[in-house]
Amino acid sequence: MAAASPPLLPTTVVPAAAPSPTPTPAPIPTALSSADATDTNPAAIRAFLSRLVDTTRGALSGARPWSELADRSTLSHPDSLAEAQWRS
Repeated sequence: MAAASPPLLPTTVVPAAAPSPTPTPAPIPTALSSADATDTNPAAIRAFLSRLVDTTRGALSGARPWSELADRSTLSHPDSLAEAQWRS
C-alpha cells in the first residue's frame, strides 16, 4: 500500500486569541450633565436668557408685515399695454 497523503485542509481548529479588552472612553462632559447642574450660577442663566429675549425682541421689532413685504398687486396682470410697459 501507498503512504497516506496529508489532508488538503487542516483538521485541527486553532483557538483564536482572546481579544484584548478595550478601555471604555470617559464620558464627554457637557453643560447639561447632572453633575454640572448643581454648580451653575442662576444669575448667569438669567442674564443669558434676558440677553437672548432682548436680542429676539429687537430683531422682530424691525420686521415688516408680510403684506408690505410682498405687494400682491404687483403680481396681477396689467390692465393695459401702457401699464405693462410702465412696469418693465
